[in-house]
Amino acid sequence: MIESKLRPKAFILLEVLISLSILGIAIGLFWQSRAAENYFHSNILERYAAERFEYDLKILAELNLYDQIYMPGYSPLKDASVKQIELQIKRTKTNRIGLDFE
Repeated sequence: MIESKLRPKAFILLEVLISLSILGIAIGLFWQSRAAENYFHSNILERYAAERFEYDLKILAELNLYDQIYMPGYSPLKDASVKQIELQIKRTKTNRIGLDFE
């Protein structure tokens, strides 16, 4: 009789351990997919902001209104990208004047 009482408890414990391991794997995969999604989302936003800035800069170059560019509007750009953009603005200004330093 003692063996029959212990056997169902061990079976339930084994089921719980298996279900917890399956749940842990599922949560781990979900966490990893969310991290990848956030990474790709930030890359897409940064590329979109860079392209939008380039087109806006071309429009402002034609109108000669460089001072009206609103840099916080391109917030997904990283600091290194912003420095490159500021250099690009300076190059475009000097090219419009006729001083080509490149």
